[in-house]
Amino acid sequence: HLLTTLSEMEAFVKGKGAAGDYLYETFRNCSQDHFGYSRVIWDISTIAYLLNESWVPTELVSSPVLTQEGTWSVDRRRHLIRSAYYVNRDVIFKDLFAKL
Repeated sequence: HLLTTLSEMEAFVKGKGAAGDYLYETFRNCSQDHFGYSRVIWDISTIAYLLNESWVPTELVSSPVLTQEGTWSVDRRRHLIRSAYYVNRDVIFKDLFAKL
C-alpha cells in the first residue's frame, strides 16, 4: 500500500532539505528504469502508526509459529502481537511530504 513513484518523489521530496534529497537519491538509485515503476517505502509505516493509529488500523492476534515446512501456524495460547491489516497510503504520504 505504501507505493510511490520517482515523479512523486521528485515533486514532493527532492529539494526539501538534506533528508529530502537523501530520500530522493536513494529512491532514484534503486532502479535503472523508473518507467511504470513504483516502490514500497515500508519504513514510514511505523512512524505513521505512532503519529495517528487510524492511519494504520491494527488488531491483536496470537503470535504466529513458523513450521518446519516454512508455513505459519496459529496457536491461540501464544502471546499477542499487534498486526496491521491496512495502511492509508494517501494520508501517510501527505503527512510525510508536508513535514519535509
